[in-house]
Amino acid sequence: QIIHYNSPDDRGVDVALLYQEKYFHVVESKPYSILLKLANGDTKKTRDVLLVKGYLEQQLVFILVNHWPSRRGGEIITKPYRLQTAQLNRHIVDSLQSIHPDANYIIMGDLNDNPDNESLTVGIRAIGVKNKVGKEDLYNPFYWNYDRGEGSTSFNDSWSLFDQILISENLLHQKGGYFLYHRSIASSSSAGSNS
Repeated sequence: QIIHYNSPDDRGVDVALLYQEKYFHVVESKPYSILLKLANGDTKKTRDVLLVKGYLEQQLVFILVNHWPSRRGGEIITKPYRLQTAQLNRHIVDSLQSIHPDANYIIMGDLNDNPDNESLTVGIRAIGVKNKVGKEDLYNPFYWNYDRGEGSTSFNDSWSLFDQILISENLLHQKGGYFLYHRSIASSSSAGSNS
């Protein structure tokens, strides 16, 4: 199944969630509009953030689907737009966690920034080390890939890892039949530090 809303993006780009009804039961969904504040004081519309609430079997999950503003025009000039979008995601998660502290949160999409950019590390508080993730933080498992030079897009012979999935601390530590994040490492030499 698909959840999709038309967003006000100038190029007609939208976000959507594809899911299997057999495993995920949708309760509700909502698009959050973003009005970017430009340096000259004007505003600009961009892609919505899609929030979907549902149950993965018996586990309450909130999913935020994103496609953050691009770097077209230069990374430095466009950095504030991705930071604003990251802060909206952080605000949504904080608001929901105050009501549903035991729920699970997943933020995903093309973020147009790398795991070590300010939008991820400060704007959304995504941490790349599992044992340092606090109750209100998010874990970015893709930091591991990025740290090893892997990416999802290449420009001028340089890799970037813009496509990421962030998860809440609950998905790292819950017990008793809940779904948990687990990284499977093919090489036994690195398994001890990443499992």
